[in-house]
Amino acid sequence: PVDFLGLGEGPFYKSADESAFIAWFRSLLICENGRDLELLPAVPLEWLADGKEIKIRDAATWFGPMNLHVACRGMRMDITLELPTRNAPREARLHLRRHGNVQQVYVNGRAATAAELEAGVMMLRQP
Repeated sequence: PVDFLGLGEGPFYKSADESAFIAWFRSLLICENGRDLELLPAVPLEWLADGKEIKIRDAATWFGPMNLHVACRGMRMDITLELPTRNAPREARLHLRRHGNVQQVYVNGRAATAAELEAGVMMLRQP
């Protein structure tokens, strides 16, 4: 209970514990994995439904700032991405999560390989 603003009773919560929510929320969309960058690794499928958009501008990563825009229309998902360049990641992996099976993916004109489609992960930057 809170008797009045600024004075609570019972269990005491630390700011670091309370703000961990933001770090976990961010990890749904962008996650540093050592020298690699994971994009959309755990995005909720509802966020990729028809008519939905995800916009991330100037997201701070260890590799530098980045931008990501996902627009879902019908059976199509258009993704515009500006990868960070300050400390370029060794690899950037785009996780292909969508209701139903992903059948075709193109990145700058390059079609995804059968292995990428099966794994549901498109490699954006090779070592």
